Amino acid sequence: MKAHTGAFTVDDVDTNQLALIGQNGDALCAGDTGGPLLRERDGKSELVAVNSKSWQSGCWGIDEAEVRNGAISSRVDDLNVWLQQVRALPRQAQVVDGDFDGDGKSDVAALYDYGRDAQGRYQSSLWVFKSDGTTFRAPRVAWDSGTTSWDWSRSKLTSGDYNGDGKTDIAVLYDYDQTPEGTNHSKLWWAFTSTGTTFNPPTVAWDSGAMSWNWDASKVTSGDYNGDGKTDIGVLYNYGLVDGKYRSKLWVFTSTGTALQAPKIIWDSDPISWNWNASQPLSGDASGDGKADMAIFYDSGTASDGRTRQALWNLTSNGDTMTAPRKDWDSAIQ
Repeated sequence: MKAHTGAFTVDDVDTNQLALIGQNGDALCAGDTGGPLLRERDGKSELVAVNSKSWQSGCWGIDEAEVRNGAISSRVDDLNVWLQQVRALPRQAQVVDGDFDGDGKSDVAALYDYGRDAQGRYQSSLWVFKSDGTTFRAPRVAWDSGTTSWDWSRSKLTSGDYNGDGKTDIAVLYDYDQTPEGTNHSKLWWAFTSTGTTFNPPTVAWDSGAMSWNWDASKVTSGDYNGDGKTDIGVLYNYGLVDGKYRSKLWVFTSTGTALQAPKIIWDSDPISWNWNASQPLSGDASGDGKADMAIFYDSGTASDGRTRQALWNLTSNGDTMTAPRKDWDSAIQ
């Protein structure tokens, strides 16, 4: 087998296909399906169509009586504008995990950024990779913003079983900038409640309203902090420098199963200095008592010998509040 070329003229054109006639005895033969059909424009080769089928006149193994050398190719020349648009999309994603279908195996969901449509609306889609226990199945779209403008860059995702039905849901803290009065405005969407096969449309679970809530100052995580079987949402919030000390607070939105209660503070870093920018919070039942605790991976700066230092701090839940943070690990102690 070796590469070969042939010359064809277009006999007929429709929306999807080109009908071709081979020139000087040229024909499409078995094995040529999927090959490119090119034309020359301004001295450059341009892809027009992909070879599909033909009468195969003169091809090996074909009845010598066959003289028809026509062929059909599937058009792709009209896809160029679409391809350029797709290539230009930002293609960013935020990823969370959870047992979205309730089968006991963790799946992966990605909120994907598709930029703006022709009307200027932000476009996002939620893709889910389901686990079958040995691998992940091909992703499928579980939700699409459609005609609703949904800006990926204003979204902070977290996941948990907020309604206690055994299937993981997804929540989104969304940034609405400032009100005309200068108040920071955020909303917490109980965005994607799982049905087991797909996700319900997003609904607002909390609106900061007159309460100024800075989205940029928020790091979001989820856990069942009171141990009632329903996942709550925690936000580590940055209060910046207060009296020369960094200050952070941990707010919790407690789930009732059908709604989220107004946020309450369950830990305040005062009087110790706690740098929000150096913190990465994560929720989980570290103590094994049925209530989620908060682990914070903390950037401790640079030691005197020039090595960077990190520490792992643990805040243990007692159901209503969090205990004072305890350092469980320090990279300097090895």
